[in-house]
Amino acid sequence: MATIDDRDEHAIGRALAENDRLSALCRRRRRMLSVEHSLERLQGIYGDVRGET
Repeated sequence: MATIDDRDEHAIGRALAENDRLSALCRRRRRMLSVEHSLERLQGIYGDVRGET
């Protein structure tokens, strides 16, 4: 039976950290691509063009 050594633990830790980082990135991008976010940005731009800021 194989045992887990320090290198394996380090690799597992790095993989879990990368998974957390990518999950957070996907959540941020999902919010940025949402319809609500797009409408809020468009409303802000339109307000800027009309001088309503």
